[in-house]
Amino acid sequence: MTAEELRKTILVETHRIIETSAANGAQKIGQPYNRPVREEFTEDEIKYLRENKKPDLTHPAFQKILRNAGPKLLTYPPKDVLTEEEEIQLSMFRPSDVQRSALQKLIADSCASAFFAFFCLMDGVADPEVAAVDHWSGAKFVEGMDDNELHDEFGVSFWDYEKISSH
Repeated sequence: MTAEELRKTILVETHRIIETSAANGAQKIGQPYNRPVREEFTEDEIKYLRENKKPDLTHPAFQKILRNAGPKLLTYPPKDVLTEEEEIQLSMFRPSDVQRSALQKLIADSCASAFFAFFCLMDGVADPEVAAVDHWSGAKFVEGMDDNELHDEFGVSFWDYEKISSH
């Protein structure tokens, strides 16, 4: 695959991901929800997840992630972000097809905005706002760069973001 084909594939797939994510998000509205029992993370577990970009799948902290990954309304950020009352209220919505379509478009716009901002960071036309960087000129993904896989690091990196941004 040429660099141009790779670039086009990434951009086209980004649009597919946005469309699918928006549809999935809009479908959650008005659905009954059974709140699972969530296990909170200890400071030691958060430290382990921050320090180990490719965690041991048998480690208790990673097993807790798997147990917490049951059916839930939101998967990001990886902590409870809705109260039980908020979840109940969301499950009570009964949007019409037109309302659900409008919600799907709003969600897609939010997803697209996130990807656009990410691409701006990659292209060097926007600067990091949370991470302290003296000079930012963008970044490039290089095939075979290392063995770390971004999809594996994404969830774990939330804890780094939360620490740096003081949330």
